[in-house]
Amino acid sequence: MKQNCIVSSLATRGDPRFNKDYRGNPSLMIIHQNSDTGREELSDDGIVHIKASQKGESHRKTVVIDVGKTFTENALRWMPSHGLTAIDAVVLSHEHMDAIGGLDDLRGFQALHTRNAQTGLPEQTPISVHLSETCLAALKSQFFYLFPKTSLFAGESVSPDGTRVHRHVSKLDFCVVQSFQPFLAAGLRMIPLPVMHGEDLIANGYAFSLDGSNNKKTNVVYLSDISRMPIETENFIMEKLPPTDVLVVDALSLDGLDHHTHYNLRQAVELVRRLKPRRTFLVGMSCDRFLPHDDMNRELKALDVDIEFAFDGLLVETR
Repeated sequence: MKQNCIVSSLATRGDPRFNKDYRGNPSLMIIHQNSDTGREELSDDGIVHIKASQKGESHRKTVVIDVGKTFTENALRWMPSHGLTAIDAVVLSHEHMDAIGGLDDLRGFQALHTRNAQTGLPEQTPISVHLSETCLAALKSQFFYLFPKTSLFAGESVSPDGTRVHRHVSKLDFCVVQSFQPFLAAGLRMIPLPVMHGEDLIANGYAFSLDGSNNKKTNVVYLSDISRMPIETENFIMEKLPPTDVLVVDALSLDGLDHHTHYNLRQAVELVRRLKPRRTFLVGMSCDRFLPHDDMNRELKALDVDIEFAFDGLLVETR
């Protein structure tokens, strides 16, 4: 092990629930509350409208951005502490395994209804998965069994004697999103923000707003996989979106260590100074040359911006 990879050795020491140097793939779980008076729906003009809902209907929804290779592990670790058992919608940034590797594991986080009369298994409520056209094409190749080609349900196959064989896989409803065009993910209005993740791949960041106390909104911009900010995307954030309260951005390496698919710390700080968010959380850090989590945050406090390392299990409250 390299002598400068201190964080790697620290990551394996102690319970991951309390070890801030233990890092899974970047992912964001959003717990939002729909209006007490109705259900949000998005019209063709991009405006969110409220429609009446039945009294007593649950409005607490869970949206997850990216479900990578370590998603299941972290979901099982952190969801119970927030009283969560199911996921309502998934939003994907791009088609690399650190964002999609846990797609089939979503079967364990689907709400269940009455049992199917034919299979005897509980019916799964499909999880909507929002993604770009390019990402969808990649998933059809990598997770072909989640896209049934016949009248059989996803997860079913036919044995040589004609018997249907059921396999328990995720039941997903794929929804293609377009750059800068708002969409609803389990009632949460989100806007895709295209950024470069290497010069040969466009990843999506996302902007959304959450209700806080005193009818105030917390405006979030999430950019987990970025190597270059297109000018049209930065202009959109600055001119079309409300001021950013919370920015989440990747910082793979320290200053001076440029990478072709990710920001380094210097690039992330430069973006923060341009966008001027109230708070910034860094994600996707490698171990190489970084100090341990708490030591890095002490150093970041010396900067002229509010910026800190995120950690697995971090809870960010709306204001």
